[in-house]
Amino acid sequence: MKNLKFLLLALPFFFTSCEKDKIEGPSLNNLYGELTILDSFKVVGDGADFSVGENIYFTASFSKQVDWQVKIKGLNSGSVKIIYGKSDAINQSNSTWDGGSTQLPFFRAEDCEVELTFDMHDDTIYNQLNIKGEKEYNDESTVLIADFENGFNPNFTGFFQAGCTKALTIGGAGQGINFLQQFGTCDWDWLIGYIDYYSNFWYDQQELVNDPSQVYFNIMINGDSTISQVSNVPNSLFKLQFYEDENGEPTQFVFKIESIGVLPPLIIFYKSIIELCNRVKNLIINLKNKNENIISIKPSSNLSNGFIIEIKDENETIGNLVNEHLYNLYMEKELSFIA
Repeated sequence: MKNLKFLLLALPFFFTSCEKDKIEGPSLNNLYGELTILDSFKVVGDGADFSVGENIYFTASFSKQVDWQVKIKGLNSGSVKIIYGKSDAINQSNSTWDGGSTQLPFFRAEDCEVELTFDMHDDTIYNQLNIKGEKEYNDESTVLIADFENGFNPNFTGFFQAGCTKALTIGGAGQGINFLQQFGTCDWDWLIGYIDYYSNFWYDQQELVNDPSQVYFNIMINGDSTISQVSNVPNSLFKLQFYEDENGEPTQFVFKIESIGVLPPLIIFYKSIIELCNRVKNLIINLKNKNENIISIKPSSNLSNGFIIEIKDENETIGNLVNEHLYNLYMEKELSFIA
C-alpha cells in the first residue's frame, strides 16, 4: 500500500476598498431628485434707475442643479427680458439685468411682473419689480438722427407713390412715444416711398470718430406689410442707402420735367432712375462676363497707351455717366485723358 501525503498551503487573502474623489457621470440627485426651493426668489435693486447705470439682479437657491428661466415683462410697454441659466443658485453673477430687452419694444419707467420657471418641472414662482428710469441708449458717443419725439423734421424730404404716405403716430413705438409710420400699396413696385435724412441737419464732424470700423448706424423697424409664406410672420422689404461725397461733386441737381398728364412728374423721374440703374447693372454684368458682343475694347490709333471703349445699343446717357466718374476718380492719377 502506498502512503499518500497531502500538503496544505494556507494563503492569506487581503480585501481592500477605495473611495473616489470625483463622481463619474451626472448626479443622481440632479437627475431624479425632487426640486425644493431652499432660499426664496427675491429681487435685489427694485426701483432701479437704468438711465444712470443702476442694475437689478435676482437671488434664489435650490436643492439640485436645474435649468431655470427668469422672465420680466413690462406691464405698460409689453417688453420682455429673458434671463436663463443652469445652476443650483441664482445670484448677481448669473442674473444681473441692465434694463435691456429680449423682445421689443424697449422697457419704460413702469411696473413689471417677474416669473421664475424651471425646465422639466411645473413649479412657477412669481414676483414683481419697478423700473424708476428706463435704459438710455444715447450717450456722448451717439449722434441722434431722428426719434420723432418732437415731431418730424421738415428738412427731411422724400417721395411716396400715389396712394402711399407717411404719418407721425403716437403710441406703440419701439422706443419712446412717437414713431414714423409709412403705409400704402403700390401695384407696380415694392417701394412705397422713401425719406432722405440729409446729414447737414444732424451731422457734426466733431461727434463721430474717424475710424469707420467704429461707426455704426442703428434703426428700429417694425414691418407688417407682407406675411411670409414660409414663416407666417411679417416680412417687409426695407432699403437703407448711404450717399457720401468725397471729391467735391455736386450735392444738388435741378431737373425740369413736363408731364403731358398721363403720369405725374415724380413718377416719370422715378421710372427714369430705375431704368438708368438697370442699364448700369447690365453694363456691369457684361463687363464681368467679358461679353464682346456688347462691349468692345480696342487700342487707339491716335493715343499712345490709349483705348477706345464701345458700348453697343447705348447712347450719351451711359457714356456721359461713365465719363464723369472716370474723370473724378482717376484723372491725373491713372488717366491723362478721357473723352
